[in-house]
Amino acid sequence: MRTQLINIASSYINSATDSKALYGEIEGYKQFDLSVSLLAQHWYLNRQEATSERMPITVQSLIQKMRGAYYNTH
Repeated sequence: MRTQLINIASSYINSATDSKALYGEIEGYKQFDLSVSLLAQHWYLNRQEATSERMPITVQSLIQKMRGAYYNTH
């Protein structure tokens, strides 16, 4: 289950940063691994709850930072 959450979180972070980015582009940012880890952990810890809790603000901030860096170079 943990591996699945990590894979899904990775895909989610990629899409949230830029859905048109080529494979491997977003993964190169230093914030990527931390954001995937935090998101997977959040989903794992909240897997039993059926709430509308939003994504952790830290993950949102990391995605925004990567998005800005990505668009700044493209």
